[in-house]
Amino acid sequence: MAVLGASGSGKSTLIDALADRIARESLKGTVTLNGEVLESKLLKVISAYVMQDDLLFPMLTVEETFMFSAEFRLPRTMSRSRKKARVQALIDQLGLRSAAKTVIGDEGHRGVSGGERRRVSIGTDIIHDPILLFLDEPTSGLDSTSAYMVVKVLQRIAQSGSIVILSIHQPSYRILSLLDRLIILSHGQTVFSGAPGILPQFFAEFGNPIPVNEEKLNLLSITYERWRVHLGEPRICGFQQDMAEEKPSKQELNRAKTLPQRCHKCKHFHGETGFWSHKYGPKPLIFCPKLREPLLERNGCHSKQINHKL
Repeated sequence: MAVLGASGSGKSTLIDALADRIARESLKGTVTLNGEVLESKLLKVISAYVMQDDLLFPMLTVEETFMFSAEFRLPRTMSRSRKKARVQALIDQLGLRSAAKTVIGDEGHRGVSGGERRRVSIGTDIIHDPILLFLDEPTSGLDSTSAYMVVKVLQRIAQSGSIVILSIHQPSYRILSLLDRLIILSHGQTVFSGAPGILPQFFAEFGNPIPVNEEKLNLLSITYERWRVHLGEPRICGFQQDMAEEKPSKQELNRAKTLPQRCHKCKHFHGETGFWSHKYGPKPLIFCPKLREPLLERNGCHSKQINHKL
């Protein structure tokens, strides 16, 4: 499911509220899962949140980055061989096999492409195979081809059993065709909620049929303000609620409600790694950046000498 809207429409706020990244005291209402209030502790275990900025070690390879994440996110009772198998499966799932041995890179070191870097960032957060996956504008800053590849990967993740919720700004028609459901926001209000396929019906009901070869979402952004002035926000929001009552939407909702109970992913959620695992492991991967970047090692030695003299 994708959340769309102009800047300031409330996309990130909605996703942050669903992901429990906003203090409950500042929100009205509740977030429920299968009709039950979703507790913060449970949500932390079964979900992952991918931020817009990629925070990765530039001197680690793609494979090492995933292994580093696996050491911290997968259960401590899981054997190292199973963790390695999970890393290899994730590399294939994200379409990163050809870049598995390539370093991430940064401004001073050539590494993976922007689209591959974004997929690596997603992979570090889904190494534990979460049921819920939240993403804040994962296609931001990418060209059309890279953006399509990222959303295609997210589609495969959703097809594997996860519930994927992302915010996105002006997706292309190709990306729109990959989405199962859209929520379009404006000024914090829901303008449209439903499958992309019923957008033409949505426009036609307001007397604005979509012309041939016209970009649906661009047309919506252009005509929405005129609708809001002439019809008012309540009229538009009321209409989208009527559209949401269609049987296909109800069937999809019922299927989504039962997903967590029957999802095979639950077997991975046996707890987090302990304090000592976070403090002392995995050492070989921590030393990789220094070994591959001599300047870091030299700076480290100089710091030790200065501290010793002081």
